[in-house]
Amino acid sequence: MSDPQAPPRSALRRATGRYAQAFAIPGSLAFSSSGWIGRFPKGSLAIGVLVMVSSVSGSYALGGAVSGTLTLSLAAAGPLWSRVMDRWGQRRALALSLPLLVAASLGLVAAVLLGAPVWSWFALAVVAGVSVIDIGSAVRSRWSAATSDPALRHTAYSVESVADEAAFVVAPPVVTLLATLVHPAAGVVVGLGIGVVGSVALLLQVGTQPPLAPAVTDRSPARVRLPLGLVGIVAVFAAIGGVFGSFNVAAIATAEATGAEAASGLLLSAYSIGSVLTGVVVGAARLPGTPRSRFVVAGLVFGVVVPVLLLAGSLPVLAVLAFIAGLATSPLLITGSSLVETISPRRRLTEALAWPPTGLALGVTAGSALSGLAVESAGPQSGFTVTASAAALGALLALATALLLRARPGRAVQGPLRDGPAPR
Repeated sequence: MSDPQAPPRSALRRATGRYAQAFAIPGSLAFSSSGWIGRFPKGSLAIGVLVMVSSVSGSYALGGAVSGTLTLSLAAAGPLWSRVMDRWGQRRALALSLPLLVAASLGLVAAVLLGAPVWSWFALAVVAGVSVIDIGSAVRSRWSAATSDPALRHTAYSVESVADEAAFVVAPPVVTLLATLVHPAAGVVVGLGIGVVGSVALLLQVGTQPPLAPAVTDRSPARVRLPLGLVGIVAVFAAIGGVFGSFNVAAIATAEATGAEAASGLLLSAYSIGSVLTGVVVGAARLPGTPRSRFVVAGLVFGVVVPVLLLAGSLPVLAVLAFIAGLATSPLLITGSSLVETISPRRRLTEALAWPPTGLALGVTAGSALSGLAVESAGPQSGFTVTASAAALGALLALATALLLRARPGRAVQGPLRDGPAPR
C-alpha cells in the first residue's frame, strides 16, 4: 500500500530542489545574498530621512518633502545606472556610485543636524538619490547570465522578488526603531552602512558579472532598442507602487484613528508577509502557460483580490485582508520581471530590469500623495479606495500590455544586434 504522505513529500522535495538547483550555480548564493544586503539603502534611506528631518525640524511636511525628493531622484537615476552597468560593467558602476552615495548621505545628515539652510537638504537629497544603484536589477542580470534554463530563471527571479520584499519589510522598522530609540540620524547611518557592505561584496564578485554590451557608435536604427512592451510593464509596476503607497498611508491613518498607532506596523507587516509567502511558493512551482499569459493571470488576480481591503470594518479584519491582498502581489512582481527578461535584448537587460522598479517608486510616491489627500478629505477608509483603484488599474494595464505584445511581438528589438528569439 502506498504511503498517503508520499505525494506531498515528493512535491516538497521537488519544490526545495528547484531552489537547491538555483543556488548550486557557482557564485549564485554569494551574489544573491550580497545583493539582498546591498538593497538596504533603497529600502531605508527614504524612511530614514523622513524620520530624521521630521524629528529635527518638527515638521512632517518638510520631512516628507525631503524624503520625496530623494525617492524621485532615486527612481529617475536607476535606469541610467543600469545602462552604465550594461555598458561598463557592474564593478565600475558600483565603484563610482558608492563614494557619491556615502558622501551625499552623510552630508545630508550633517546638514540637518547642524541646521544648514533647508535648500541644502534638498540638494543633498537629490545627490544621494541619484547615487543609489538598483541592486535588484544587477542581481537579476547576474542570474540571467548564469543560467539559460527558463525554469531556473523563474525560480531565481522569485528569489529576488522575495529579497525585494524582505528588504522592505526589514529595513523600515529597523530604521524607525533606531531613529526613535538611539538618535534621529541612526537609521540613515546604519541603513547606509549595511547597504555599503553588501554593495562592496557584490563589487568584488567579478566572476559572475554579466558580459559587457558592445559599443554602438552611431544613432541609426541598428541600435538595440528596449522593447515597446516594457512601457506597459513599467505602468503595471507603477500601479503596484500606487497600491503600496496608498495602503501604507491608509493603514497608518486607520490605526491612528482607532487609537492604536502601534498596530500600523502590524498591518504593514501582514501585507508584506503575505507577499513574501506567495513569492516563495511561486518560485518553487512550475507554472503553466507562457510568460505573457502568466503575467495577465497574475494581473487579473491582483485586480480582483486587493480591493477586498474595502471590506475591513476593524483592525483585526484589516490585518487578515492585508495578508490576503499581499498574497496576490508577489506573483505579479515575479511574472512581470520574468516577462521583461523574456522580451528584452540581452545587451541592455540590466537597464530593462531597472525600469519596473522605477515605475514602482513613482507609483509609491503618487499613491501616498493621493491616499493622503483622500484621508484628509474623507477619512481613513477613503485611502483604501485609492488602493483598490490602483489595483484595478494594474489589472487593466497588464491585460493591455499582453495584448500589445501579442499584436506586435516584433517590436522587442531592432537592428542587426538583435538577440535570438526569446522563449515564449
